[in-house]
Amino acid sequence: MFCTFTVMIVKAQKVTVSVPSQVAAGENFRLAYTVNTQDVEDFRAGNIPSVLEVLAGPYTSSQSSFQMVNGHTSSSSSVTFTYTLYASKDGKYTIPPAHAVINGRKIYSRSVVVKVMDMNVGKTGMTEREAKELGYDYITAMTGGHD
Repeated sequence: MFCTFTVMIVKAQKVTVSVPSQVAAGENFRLAYTVNTQDVEDFRAGNIPSVLEVLAGPYTSSQSSFQMVNGHTSSSSSVTFTYTLYASKDGKYTIPPAHAVINGRKIYSRSVVVKVMDMNVGKTGMTEREAKELGYDYITAMTGGHD
């Protein structure tokens, strides 16, 4: 009697999402979904709120790597779907989960919240330090009194 066993290690597929948590009203920003396999049969972004206008996308890019260390090999691959969005109005907006179909199975990302802020002086309540940490120029306006 002869038996053959095939061992397959299957890495769990997932969809991760990347987007800034805060953006300035009137600015473009990127929303990217990465699936940790290139075997994506179908991909659909969540319904992006109309206030966050889709300017471009999805652009797709893929990555593959192969590694051999001390005779042990490993490989990984992924595909990323990137959108360029425009934030037109301040507020807090939820982008629902995206989904990808892999080997006939639907997998979901998490939903994300984007806070769009009007960066005019006096409207944000941010300190100069907080604005600079977020990458914004902090401009103060002063009015002088007349004697």
